Amino acid sequence: MPPDTVSSESLAPGLDRWLRFTVRRPLFIVACALLLTVLAAISATRLHKDTSANAYIEPDNPALLYREKVIETFGLKEPIVIAVVGSSPAGILSVDSLRLVRDLVERVERIPNVDPDRIVSVVSQSSIRGGADTLEVSPLLPAGEIDALTVTTLREALDSTTLYDGTLVARDRSATVIVAELLDERQSAATYQAVLDLTRSIAKPGGIELHVAGAGAITGYFSTYIDRDAGRLVPFTAIAVSMVLFCAFFSTRSSALPMLIAAMTVIATLGAMAASGVAFYAITNGMVVVLIGISVAEPMHVFGEYYALLRNRPTLSNAELVRGALRNVWWPIALTSVTTLVGFLSLWLTSTMPPIRYFGLFGAFGVLVAWVLTVSLLPAAMALLPKGAPKESPSPERAPDAVSRFMFAVGGRVIRAPRTVLAVTAILSVAALSAAALVRVDHARIENFNADEPIYIADREINRVLAGTNQLDIVIESSSDDGILMPEALRRIDALQTYVTS
Repeated sequence: MPPDTVSSESLAPGLDRWLRFTVRRPLFIVACALLLTVLAAISATRLHKDTSANAYIEPDNPALLYREKVIETFGLKEPIVIAVVGSSPAGILSVDSLRLVRDLVERVERIPNVDPDRIVSVVSQSSIRGGADTLEVSPLLPAGEIDALTVTTLREALDSTTLYDGTLVARDRSATVIVAELLDERQSAATYQAVLDLTRSIAKPGGIELHVAGAGAITGYFSTYIDRDAGRLVPFTAIAVSMVLFCAFFSTRSSALPMLIAAMTVIATLGAMAASGVAFYAITNGMVVVLIGISVAEPMHVFGEYYALLRNRPTLSNAELVRGALRNVWWPIALTSVTTLVGFLSLWLTSTMPPIRYFGLFGAFGVLVAWVLTVSLLPAAMALLPKGAPKESPSPERAPDAVSRFMFAVGGRVIRAPRTVLAVTAILSVAALSAAALVRVDHARIENFNADEPIYIADREINRVLAGTNQLDIVIESSSDDGILMPEALRRIDALQTYVTS
């Protein structure tokens, strides 16, 4: 349909009546949209973050269900690990280093959400020595004053108890760890920050470094990471998109109204997530940015048609221009919304990971909200504003700006050399497919952070001097009481352990 046409012959009567209503009752439409947005914003305040590794596993997955059983039976939870690393020849086997370890343990016990009965360190563990007919069990680090004799006794105990080599204490005695389990993994962010603040404020002897890592620390830091990324991504995206919108029409309304729709779309989507009990995952930041880009696309088409009508039919009233613009583009923007919505829903239908599925479901919801706002709030708001100023139609000879001149030049070259364009596209597509085959699938959670992040450095350092911060728990069950204490079971457990260490 030509841009100067305002006929409604091909328009559904119901939609035509709706457009008339929006331009005649704009204040009512705007008030309703703002009220619903406020309610969604209130709901969004209840949105909670889930940064655990379990978030990517379906709730009814057998592995996750069994893990819950293991937690209930053995109390194994995601720990926060503090590594005490010494660079001197004595390593951590010195009076000052061991005093630091004991001081750290005592302070960690007082941190809220840390289970004081589930802290593993040289302070809590025992040395086991066997005699002819007896077993001698004594603390690795006895209570009381730590002196040179205490250090010597600990060194002898570690040398005679190889159980702790590489796990509790480095084999070269250069490092030791304090492993603290959390009472509530949902509060891991605050607990990690409290432990980090402790390690930064506590007095350390020369040559000693403290590092904080572990699964609980990663889960906690993820929460901070999400907030920090959101604080950068969303404002940057909003500013960049606003600049593009302004440059497209050199009009304040053409940038302000689409960004208003984008903001209301994001708020409505997050509010719907909170109302549905769905958590905010690491990937949700990406959904917010995507929704901002999608939400402004349809208003741009409306403004393009509005200014085209204004240029060709300057005598029309503002209300007629708004209705005419929506009449001419409602079908293309509806089809665009439907195809985008279907694309998002395909993630919901095909993925098995909850964050990806909810990304698809609420991404589709956001697309629907953006379309509804485009055909309701946008024409109402445009009807409230004064009539826009006519804009000159661009042409290759009289392009008003550098961007238009560049696009005309590119379009001309493409039309003159279609075979070359297709050939180059085919070559680039083949190269892209070849490169895609080299993609490595890996979900090492620590790799979500930059290499210069403290938690990344801590994880790398702990893995360098000790066995690492991640554990694989193997549970052995028996169908009878004391079944795992039977000689045959013990022999098989020993064989399994020998195999695992290989």
